[in-house]
Amino acid sequence: MSPFQIVYGFNPPTPVNHFNSLTKTHCPDNILDDQVNAQKYYNKGRGDVIFVVGEKVLVKRKFFQTNLSKDLISHKLESKNCGPFIITAIHGNNVTHDLVGYPKKHNVFNKDQIVKLYEDSEWLRDEISMPKPEEMDELSYEVESILNHDKIKKMYLVKFKGYPEPEWIKEVDTECEELVREYWNNVQKEQLNSRRGRDNATP
Repeated sequence: MSPFQIVYGFNPPTPVNHFNSLTKTHCPDNILDDQVNAQKYYNKGRGDVIFVVGEKVLVKRKFFQTNLSKDLISHKLESKNCGPFIITAIHGNNVTHDLVGYPKKHNVFNKDQIVKLYEDSEWLRDEISMPKPEEMDELSYEVESILNHDKIKKMYLVKFKGYPEPEWIKEVDTECEELVREYWNNVQKEQLNSRRGRDNATP
């Protein structure tokens, strides 16, 4: 019992009391119609993806953060999805996964947060891997010549064997002492020749 009812003997009128029965009936119907329209535009352009219990899916990275991804400074080269994980149960739009290796992670995701995994039997993932460091060809980055030098940035313009375009690298990364010595000897010779040319041209 409210204080108003104790004093006056009846409950105070509310805005709902001013609505007639027809208005009260139309309000829930209008709310339901708005919800149906919102659902129609929300799902517009979306494909009806069907998931099955037991199949493998990937979870989008922004909905599945790991300790490794938090420690990264840049996420440009990080994969967009995590997984694969096996679906264990489906309840409407919510999908439950078997998160092996992540026991403390919440294992229920919405259908919009996961991606189907399409595996090709002819493409064996285990056979594709980077070679070990000791198996890499050390001559693939052999310096052929030094073309220029930037005193301000302390970098050399280096031409590598087998590569058409030269590349700027730092002085500390240049491990070819003979070519560096040869480059500076040539620079000194060119400076000396230019001075002699100017002296000879002076009347």
